[in-house]
Amino acid sequence: MAKWEVQVLGKLQGATDDDEADDFEISVLNERGDRNWGWGCENKIILFSAEGNELNPGTKEQFEFALNTAQIFCDRLNELGIVAP
Repeated sequence: MAKWEVQVLGKLQGATDDDEADDFEISVLNERGDRNWGWGCENKIILFSAEGNELNPGTKEQFEFALNTAQIFCDRLNELGIVAP
């Protein structure tokens, strides 16, 4: 079974909650998922991306919340044994 894991590309710059998000992508993928930027599919689920979406994390606090959310999602996929086709 292909185990799911959280992948973070890029990062949030700075140390305060008022800092703006740099370029990043937070995804959940399995061993068949593309580890490069973009290219989401059944093996790589992109959950958050700084690319042009005002609803995605913009502060350090929001970024950390997004990471925690991705980990919960990943853990649940693994717990349920969900495997992409």
